[in-house]
Amino acid sequence: MALRNGDHVTIITSPMGKPTRDWLKIVKTVSARNKIRHWLKVAEHADSVVLGREMLEREMRRRRLTPPDGVTLEQLAASLGHADVASLHAAIGSGDLSIAQLLHKWFPDGGGPVQKLKEASLETFRAITGRASKGVSLQGVDNLMLTYARCCQPVPGDPVVGVVLIGRGVSVHRQDCPNTFRGRVDQERLVGVEWDTRIGETFPVRLLVYGHDRTSLLADIAKAISTTQVNIRNAGIASRVITPVVLPGYRHVYNQYVIRVPQRDRLRAHLAECGIGTEIYYPVPLHMQQCFAYLGYRPGDCPESVRAAQETLALPIYPELTEMQLQYVVDTIAAYLKLR
Repeated sequence: MALRNGDHVTIITSPMGKPTRDWLKIVKTVSARNKIRHWLKVAEHADSVVLGREMLEREMRRRRLTPPDGVTLEQLAASLGHADVASLHAAIGSGDLSIAQLLHKWFPDGGGPVQKLKEASLETFRAITGRASKGVSLQGVDNLMLTYARCCQPVPGDPVVGVVLIGRGVSVHRQDCPNTFRGRVDQERLVGVEWDTRIGETFPVRLLVYGHDRTSLLADIAKAISTTQVNIRNAGIASRVITPVVLPGYRHVYNQYVIRVPQRDRLRAHLAECGIGTEIYYPVPLHMQQCFAYLGYRPGDCPESVRAAQETLALPIYPELTEMQLQYVVDTIAAYLKLR
């Protein structure tokens, strides 16, 4: 509603109040609109500077990079067409400049311990990794610290690739493992590996056995495997995952996608090893939380609530997830629970 002569206006101020873009829909004069736009531009620039600086510092720490002696950040900003370091940070924070482009310009040879590890001599590599491994050689060199990824469990005959782990040698993955795809791991960390197995060497293999639940099912499976003189390191039966209920004729937009599954904590640890983040929002049942203590519930009350608190797990759910990433989450859970 536009103001008229004689109207009384009460202005309520707040030290935390700030202009927003919604104000542009209200103001009438060009002068007011220009002042709001100027304030927003300055504020957004400041936010972009802070965000860009944090993004760059976090990526430098993740890659364990230190600024090279020959090129300062000020020189790098000038070479990329920015007036100063603040403008460079603002470009990163606003998305106008990617960190990958900046680091490629700053470290044309790769830099960091990953590149040094890949270029290191055999003696240096052995000194860093500390112990030997069997069955695989690194680009024709054997007896290095190589571990086998638990997410895909490669076995002799599978096409494999190595991923350099800082301070922990090389992890061997199947080439079709999603944890080796672009976007999940820097391609500079990939190294060529090949099988070099000998007679008598053993490798752990995960077997998925499907069947209808019945008495002594696990015992019968173990007996059948033991007749082949194969050692069973671990075995178990998992119940089916309970997913959110969707009634016929309805569809949902999920803010959280929570499943119920036995041995929830073990599954969560396995997903973390495979690069999948999860969350437990209510580890303590509601009736046992401090805010409801006045209701007088005891630990033995509400057993279904206790069971739900022990089994619920929130999976990744956000618009940027790709179909491949979603399928990777599903396949990883299914493989772990032997239900795929």
